[in-house]
Amino acid sequence: MRAITTNVQLKDIAAQQASEIAALREQLERQKQRTFPALPPPPHASIPSKRYGSAADLAA
Repeated sequence: MRAITTNVQLKDIAAQQASEIAALREQLERQKQRTFPALPPPPHASIPSKRYGSAADLAA
């Protein structure tokens, strides 16, 4: 009987911890979004360089 009670208590603790971890992950994601710079790509990013070729040429 004691083992059943302990098992139930441990499951409750695990559920509480899972809920807390989910809340902390959401908070972490919000903090990342606040600190991540939302900069537009540079205007020359889509223009391939004639000197070095395009990104596809470099990968080949």
